[in-house]
Amino acid sequence: MANTKSLNLEAGSTQYAYIADTASLSITGDITCEAWIKLESDVSGVIVNKGGSNAATGGYMFQYNATNSRLDFIWYSGGDGEYSRVYSAWTPVLGQWYHVVAVVDVDAVANCIFYIDGVSQGVPTSDSSTAASIQDNAARFEIGVHDSASVDDGPSDYFDGLIDEVRIWSDVRTVTEIDNNKSLELDGDETNLVAYYKFNDNYEDSQTAGNNDLTASGSPIFSTDIPFGSTSSSTSSSTSSSTSSSTSSSTSSSSSNTSSSTSS
Repeated sequence: MANTKSLNLEAGSTQYAYIADTASLSITGDITCEAWIKLESDVSGVIVNKGGSNAATGGYMFQYNATNSRLDFIWYSGGDGEYSRVYSAWTPVLGQWYHVVAVVDVDAVANCIFYIDGVSQGVPTSDSSTAASIQDNAARFEIGVHDSASVDDGPSDYFDGLIDEVRIWSDVRTVTEIDNNKSLELDGDETNLVAYYKFNDNYEDSQTAGNNDLTASGSPIFSTDIPFGSTSSSTSSSTSSSTSSSTSSSTSSSSSNTSSSTSS
């Protein structure tokens, strides 16, 4: 099946998607988070989050940090306040699709790597490296927001733009695995794939077990503006695509960076 839609999140409308705590998304060891994103404004926005940056509960968070022009990944080991954070400088072009990945070896910060469009960004910077695991917690798993259910600080860092092909893995993905499959839909039965969101007009988890379907908040819409339109295959190699598809056509266009008529 071809990739046909992406999720359009408007920060000004406080839109996001979430699911209550599940065992499979409560990853405590190595983790890889990947997604296609297209920013509509230069504001900080969370890509995926599960209790991240919350010292009391622990958790993990992957975000674009506009204030410091970088990609961040942070994880806490629990109530002791120990955490690790890695980041890599990045200044994205607004209105352009990018494939962004955080590969996290939780007990070896030096082995963590960010990839943009299949290219390693080198050894990331770290300002703390005291957490050797990720604390299991009861927090929501969220796409496009940080701590939507918080009664203390309230939600923050709403993502403003398009998100597609969000994949969560419970392992350290290799550059070959990332680059070969970033522009292809997966089959859903890949080893260590925990959750997989295609956003083809639904919020379903397309991983084989399918236990992590999302709920939308704020009435976001689906857009025909997509990063690629390839058919499903997780074994074939593919080329990098950094620009968006212009319409609902199932083929990708390398020259289009405009939103579809449904995207605002």
